[in-house]
Order: sequence, then structure tokens, then C-alpha cells
Amino acid sequence: MKAAYKDNDRIKTYFYNPRRRQLIFRRFAIIAAIIISTAAVIGLSRISTHAEELNTPHYYKYYTSIIVMPGDTLESIADTYSVNYASSDDHVREIMAANHMTDTVVYAGSSLIVPYYSTQYIY
Repeated sequence: MKAAYKDNDRIKTYFYNPRRRQLIFRRFAIIAAIIISTAAVIGLSRISTHAEELNTPHYYKYYTSIIVMPGDTLESIADTYSVNYASSDDHVREIMAANHMTDTVVYAGSSLIVPYYSTQYIY
């Protein structure tokens, strides 16, 4: 029983020593400051990323059906409806894919489905 009592005394002197307690407190304070500052940096970076997302307009993709008029070409139709496309050629390819076309020739009076983007949300 004396050995257990001796270990207990060693623990008491280890933690009750004022210098030792101050060293433990400093270590704890430094670790807590690192954790809090890391959490703050991560939180602020997420807030700024979210703010950038709010400033950029959100585009919704829609489809409309049109009747080809005399003189219309696939390129002129794409230019009319291309808002958020990198190029007119990209939009022409998407119109061709939506209508299962293999050629860019369109005929007056035929109907086409034209994809387009808008910032307005339509229910």
C-alpha cells in the first residue's frame, strides 16, 4: 500500500508545483490559440467564397420551340439565343444535338428546339 501512496505523492508534486502548473497552462493556451485561429481562418475563407457565389449571376437552362423563318440559318438562330455560351459554334452544336441533326441546313417552316440560358427563374 505504501507504493501506491508514494506514486500519489509524486503526482501531487508534479501537478501542484507552481512552475509546472504554469508550464502546463501555457502549453494548453498555445494549443487552444492554434485551434481557434485555424478554425477562424477556415470559417472566414468559407464566408468569402460564399460571398463570391452570391455576387455572380446564376443562369438557368431552358428550351424553347421556334419556327424557322425564311433567311434564317442555324448560326443566326444561335446568335439570337446565345447568352452564356463560350462561342456561337458551341451553341450550334447543342442545337443540332437537341434536334438530332447531322447537318447545319435548316428549312423555312420547320420547327426547332433551341436551348438557352436565362438569369430569370421560371417555375
